[in-house]
Amino acid sequence: MRNDQDQLIRADPPQWLRRLPTAVRVALLVALYLISWYVLDLVALRFESAPEIQIWYPPSALDVMLLLVFGLRFAPALLLNTFIHVWFVTGRYLPLDTLIIFDLTTTLGYTIACALLLHKLRINPRLRRLRDVIWFTVIAALIAPLVIALVQAANFAAIGLIPWSGWLISTLNYWAGDSTGVGMLAPLLLVLSRRVPWVWTHKETRSQQAFEDTHELRLPSGRGLPLLLFHIVLLALGTWAAFGAPRGAKLDYAYLVFLPLIWVAVQFGFSRAALSVLGINVGAALLVGTSTGVANTLALQFGLMAMTHIGILLGAISTERERTEVKLRQAYRKVQTFNHNLERQVRDRPRQHQAQCQCPNPNSLIGFVVCL
Repeated sequence: MRNDQDQLIRADPPQWLRRLPTAVRVALLVALYLISWYVLDLVALRFESAPEIQIWYPPSALDVMLLLVFGLRFAPALLLNTFIHVWFVTGRYLPLDTLIIFDLTTTLGYTIACALLLHKLRINPRLRRLRDVIWFTVIAALIAPLVIALVQAANFAAIGLIPWSGWLISTLNYWAGDSTGVGMLAPLLLVLSRRVPWVWTHKETRSQQAFEDTHELRLPSGRGLPLLLFHIVLLALGTWAAFGAPRGAKLDYAYLVFLPLIWVAVQFGFSRAALSVLGINVGAALLVGTSTGVANTLALQFGLMAMTHIGILLGAISTERERTEVKLRQAYRKVQTFNHNLERQVRDRPRQHQAQCQCPNPNSLIGFVVCL
């Protein structure tokens, strides 16, 4: 039996990239990461309702994605994004010690979380199985943002950027924004990165890749295109009803967005659910903007956080269910084949025995013994 080490999926990068020195390739990757981080930080700033409080904060997803795909050796790159945020995006003054604490907290928080996922829990960062998605959600999208938020809120309260009386609310704001940012973008980026296996530091085996999600993200053709358009319209209507429809003072339709999301996740699996979660979060931010107050912002943040993680987990459960059904069908076919072969052997054995038995006189005692 072949060892899993003999079944590793090997893929080489493009020839032009192989010709570049390693240092140049690392520099290009870090530059691409920082540029993408800067763009997403600008986008998040447009939906800021208070200093350092956004409806969601997707740059955090790039931190997690960089470490899970390219390895923990890129953790020092996370030290640079704080200075981009402060010097090039917000322009806010922070004392040097506060800035260093802010920087180290974010870097260490996500680095430790990814190290636990990769080396202690040993998940497949491509998130192919339900176990991988559950641990990713718990560690990278819930616990790590919460720990970071606790420290960051205390850090800002210490310099008077926020009052100590508002430390708890600020912690919840930071936590919900980062948690939603990781959940809404990182799973989709990890799914899309499956198409380029040469970028992954974590090598995958053939057995791990044996089951492919039959609903991978691709543009459908034929009868699949109208169904895709129907999904888009349904999700758009649910998002508008939840966050943009007129309502009275005591009416809230936020739960309506769960209905189409649950249907898409259950029917079409993890990849489609990850894309739907991103679309709903973007639509909600565009519809709500920054017009809400702090209390309403907190309610909106936790609503989006719940929707994001529930959608991702439901999609993973659906894909795991489909994988189990495929395995059961394969096992059933093997059992049927085995039973069919066994029945044929039992049916053919008397004839084979009779053909091999050459009795000189089966009616005599000696002939009967010979046949036996």
